[in-house]
Amino acid sequence: MVGANNKKMSNRLIYLVLLLLPSYLVRFKIFGLPSTLLEIIIYALALVWLADSLAKKDLKQRLRAVWWKLDNLTWPLTLFFLASVISVLTSSNPRISLGIFKGWYFDAFLFLIIFLDQIRTKRQIINSILTLSLSGFIVSFYGLIEYFFGFGLDTDWRLNSVYPTANFVSLFTIPILLLSYYIFKNKNLAAKNCLNTSLFGFYLIIITVGLYFSKSYGGVLALAAGLIYLALKIKKHRPKIILSLILGGLIFLNLESGGAKFNNLLKIGTGSSTASRFQIWQTSLLMIDRQPILGVGLGNFEQAYVKTVPELFFPPLEWLV
Repeated sequence: MVGANNKKMSNRLIYLVLLLLPSYLVRFKIFGLPSTLLEIIIYALALVWLADSLAKKDLKQRLRAVWWKLDNLTWPLTLFFLASVISVLTSSNPRISLGIFKGWYFDAFLFLIIFLDQIRTKRQIINSILTLSLSGFIVSFYGLIEYFFGFGLDTDWRLNSVYPTANFVSLFTIPILLLSYYIFKNKNLAAKNCLNTSLFGFYLIIITVGLYFSKSYGGVLALAAGLIYLALKIKKHRPKIILSLILGGLIFLNLESGGAKFNNLLKIGTGSSTASRFQIWQTSLLMIDRQPILGVGLGNFEQAYVKTVPELFFPPLEWLV
């Protein structure tokens, strides 16, 4: 009975994490150590999961199963995690690097392990995606309220919702849109999982509209790339995906062409956002050339960039990136 209760509690906390992913923005200190609301929920989940594993004496078996479940991603993820550890150990500012490691790497890998162990059935996977879509809907809906009432927007009047910049909206919502297609392509799946299909479609429309008003062109390209990948993988729905891409692309170009941001993107000359990006890329390549193995340490890019960019461009178009 205790084991069953722990499993239910773990699953509920997993869904809570997925629903409240933006809650990492709620920051505070515990005994002088910085933390976030999202981190606290993840650690509560980890404690429940660990207690259940120890009670059943199957922690090794669970970890071994997760290792094999990762399949061909096992070693790339392992190397990626080790690289983050090395970036802390070799950092010139270990305190900043350790904070980045805890919040962006350790917490994420901890949640991944628990998620792969607990979420096993197709129904649980679908429920996870539905929870993410609800989170994306809330973020986008709040952002649209901000946008149309003209408060809390980005400095250039782009929809940024609860985030500090508009690009964060696309970073959060685009994976949700692509995952949600897994459900929406089969109209029966959403209904079987206690969610009205029309309501789910409304969620996705609001997320898409929010993405548009974020004016994140990189995000739009990422969405297009993701849809192309789905078209290659899902033969049955390939014509619908291609048609959606064409129509979406035409609508986007019709709405954006002639706008200041769109025209600025096409310019290569001094002062354009494209020219600024070229400076960032060239400076970054110089930094990689000088420290190709150990890098500059987690969280230290901006400091290293400020020191390096004057060697190539002075004054640079942007000092802080």
